[in-house]
Amino acid sequence: AFLIDISLSMVEDDKGGEPGFEKLKNEIWDMISGLNPGTFFNLIMFGDQVDLFEQQMVLANGENKKKAQEFLQPYLKGIAESQERSGNLVRNYTPEIEGIKSSEEHPGRTRMDLAVTAGFEQAADVLFLISDGRPDIVRQLEGEELKKFQERREKWIEKNPNYREEFQARRDKENADRAKKGLPAKVVELPPGAPRPPIWTDKEILEHIAKVGKVAYKDKGRSLPRVNCVAYACSVPAEENFMKMMSKEFRGKFKQAKSRMPPIKE
Repeated sequence: AFLIDISLSMVEDDKGGEPGFEKLKNEIWDMISGLNPGTFFNLIMFGDQVDLFEQQMVLANGENKKKAQEFLQPYLKGIAESQERSGNLVRNYTPEIEGIKSSEEHPGRTRMDLAVTAGFEQAADVLFLISDGRPDIVRQLEGEELKKFQERREKWIEKNPNYREEFQARRDKENADRAKKGLPAKVVELPPGAPRPPIWTDKEILEHIAKVGKVAYKDKGRSLPRVNCVAYACSVPAEENFMKMMSKEFRGKFKQAKSRMPPIKE
């Protein structure tokens, strides 16, 4: 199964914007087109939720390869112009195995955990994961912890009542200046704003994924799959750590990959 990050950071300036992601999709398509017709595969796209090409793995015959190419084609295309806040298009996956507890209001931007769970539930032998960083999963706070966070957030908003309008005004001006230079609108995955709840740590997420692997494979007498991870144009070395841990935990390979397009410079 191919697990592909479609969070907005995948088309930020340092990765060459949308043209960089188009090149990446072409490379993924080359891999799919080269699959043996007897091989089972699926595409699992993950941003704030998960989009599945098919609900179960399918044979890599000519018809399914063509459908996969059509499914892959629209992802993150036109996202800079539309200024959408998510790369997901269909959101057609609900996990059967209990997931890590995330915020109901803002679950996170990069739900790699859900993508891996989807691959595990489909009993994939090998997962090929492509991302530019670690999972981003916001905790669901409760009780006194939630109360304290809400108070802190409300105080911040009281001091910055127009932060959304001010940010949008700065963004509009910046994009107008970029347009004059022939540059696309800027994509920003996490705009500045009010405080966010804390997120789950790499160690906690990996422990959860290991438990999912036990339920999906070990408890059914199956061998765990290999998980190969590709760090796509990671700008911060720490962002690669989770994928290194993941590939080690599941006997896979880890590699770095550069964008095929130069960074967008203003």
